[in-house]
Amino acid sequence: MRRLLFFLVILSILLSFTIPVSAGNIIRIYYAGPEKNSVFTALTLGPPSTFNFVTDPSQADVFVLNGSIPDRH
Repeated sequence: MRRLLFFLVILSILLSFTIPVSAGNIIRIYYAGPEKNSVFTALTLGPPSTFNFVTDPSQADVFVLNGSIPDRH
């Protein structure tokens, strides 16, 4: 019984000092594909200021190619 109590006290102390973490950077996404699609809808459901859609692939952090790969311009 003492071991269980000791374990619970230590566990409660460790969990009382947790701090929530969030990403500070905006993720720039280059999306190629239809916009009336579940993938695009899922990307737009994120919290505001999480994703920023860009039209220039050289500015993107992440590429989402849904369907066919677009030609180079």
